[in-house]
Amino acid sequence: MLAEQSFYSEMEKYLSCLLYELIKYFAAEMIAPRWIRTADGVKFIDEVTA
Repeated sequence: MLAEQSFYSEMEKYLSCLLYELIKYFAAEMIAPRWIRTADGVKFIDEVTA
């Protein structure tokens, strides 16, 4: 029984770290710039890289 509790504790810690990393990743994606100023004016980043 104690072994199971230790297993769930480790799993909880691992899943918490994973959730933190996912939140950090998506937060960075949300605040990333979407537009860039070029000689032709302001363009959506996908138009410039394509």
